[in-house]
Amino acid sequence: MRKIKKCPRCGSKDVVEILYGYPTYEARKLAREKKLYLSGCIVSDLNPTHHCNGCGKNIGTPPLVYNKKDSRGVPEGDYRDFVSYIKYERQGFFYGQDIVVMKKKEDVFLLDAQKSEYGFIVPGQPLFLDVHRQLTEKEWRHVLDRLYTKVYLHEWKHWYHDAYVCDGMTYQLTIKLSDGRRRVYEWATGSEPPYFGELERTFIPFLKENKVPASVDDFSDCK
Repeated sequence: MRKIKKCPRCGSKDVVEILYGYPTYEARKLAREKKLYLSGCIVSDLNPTHHCNGCGKNIGTPPLVYNKKDSRGVPEGDYRDFVSYIKYERQGFFYGQDIVVMKKKEDVFLLDAQKSEYGFIVPGQPLFLDVHRQLTEKEWRHVLDRLYTKVYLHEWKHWYHDAYVCDGMTYQLTIKLSDGRRRVYEWATGSEPPYFGELERTFIPFLKENKVPASVDDFSDCK
């Protein structure tokens, strides 16, 4: 079992392991001290592995897709086998806009990464960077593995918001599944999700591939 260092929902580091089965005296003592969480006798690979004392949520579930209309609660499969489209976007007036799009079309994987600068343009600074290429299946799987085993995306809230932050960067991550269902996650400066750093390290390398700026004409036509 992999140790989860912080809660994917609230960011608290007060996270403890969950014990299933009949507890011993020592286990009950640890539970009273909130160093362990007791959760019944039904043991399954689908069970969460950790409990957050901060927000009270059980976390550490496998990345499984469920149909909300199915009352049986039977998973349809692993998210990594259902995802067909990923779009990560971040923007700010003084920063510009970055977009990374990854698509799966049958057995072909495509990458479209764009970086533009606006706001105060610095002389000599690139206005627009563009990357278009085919991804390898290994790259595609690596991104999905990071999203669902290191970033714990399936356990995120869909919206993180700090009402006291009025300006800064805005972010959006869109995931589309092969059957048309969609998951959208949004946040802004000051309300970054707990695993935001790990998420950034997943996509930023693709924005750094092309160091040659496109022409100003290309920049003006960018959509």
